[in-house]
Amino acid sequence: MRVILTVFILFFSNFINACLWDRDTYAMEKQKFPDAFELMTGNFNRHSNSYYQWRIAKIQPQIDSGSKNPLLFDDLAVAYSKLGNDKKAIALMKQKEKFAPNLYETYANLGTFYIHDGQFEEGLIYINKAIKINPDAHFGREIYQKYLVEFILLNKKKESESNNFYTFILEKYNIKNNLKKDFLPEDEIKKAVKGILGMMHFGNYNSPILLNALGDVLLNESYDTPSAKRLASMAYMASDLYNIGSVSLKTKENIQMFLSMQERDKNTYEALLKEVKKGIEIGKNRYIEIEKKERNWVVKNKDLDVEFAQYFYTKTDSTNKNNIIQNNQNRITKNKDKKSNKLLIGLIITLIIAGIIVIIKLRKKNF
Repeated sequence: MRVILTVFILFFSNFINACLWDRDTYAMEKQKFPDAFELMTGNFNRHSNSYYQWRIAKIQPQIDSGSKNPLLFDDLAVAYSKLGNDKKAIALMKQKEKFAPNLYETYANLGTFYIHDGQFEEGLIYINKAIKINPDAHFGREIYQKYLVEFILLNKKKESESNNFYTFILEKYNIKNNLKKDFLPEDEIKKAVKGILGMMHFGNYNSPILLNALGDVLLNESYDTPSAKRLASMAYMASDLYNIGSVSLKTKENIQMFLSMQERDKNTYEALLKEVKKGIEIGKNRYIEIEKKERNWVVKNKDLDVEFAQYFYTKTDSTNKNNIIQNNQNRITKNKDKKSNKLLIGLIITLIIAGIIVIIKLRKKNF
């Protein structure tokens, strides 16, 4: 009797443990993190240098002619920053501040431009000003930009106890709320992920700092979504690939440790690395297509804003629609599989219980 009960407990507990890392699919990633993999591999719509050169050629004459339109100053400054001239971008925002003071957009841009220029302390001043005016703008992205800058500064000064961004923002959360939690609440983690992905989308998608920060947040112990662990591993891989051209031995060992948590249907290190490299290649090809299109539109004297929206956004919407249909079909199949699995498990449990009852009755009869 005791042996049968032990077998039953072991069977059922092993089934539960096997679910920890087994349900890692693109469908899950899409549900929790809609654009994470696409962003980390550069597979999303973004303008080429040709576009920003076109924008400068279009707007600079208007500014030189005395225009005081704040939006034109923002557009022009961002174009210069995208082309690597952050000092020019800063000068434009300072010029704008004189005739249109205390605007959120000015401070948010100045903070970003100073950070891109390596002037972190100065950038932090303006990020704080932007947050004070509008703390919820861009889904709170500036809050996590601020935290990242503070994190970088602490590590530069070697005043941080940990080089893990998740640990850093957990400490921030506890201080802000006068708590002593060991883990961030899930809604706070979602905000952090959203903030980092936003910085990747509108800033530098291939920034090792952003990719490592994303990996740190996704990997934490309280966020027990399997796809989060998978994406964290891929973010660390992408960070090294962009930074040094290959995955370092230390990163490889860490990722292999994460992957060892899987029970079955294992994601191997080699398989994930292949996936990341393929994703980066697809992202490069997508950018090449955009670059060719925008260069061609410049030659034909087209309005690049109009052409880009008509060509790429319409195309993306159509692709997304097809992806939704495919994901729905996958969900239907998975739901059927889940029902079948539940029926099978129920049948096995019923048979085991029935067997136990029969054995008990036989023992009573014999004694």
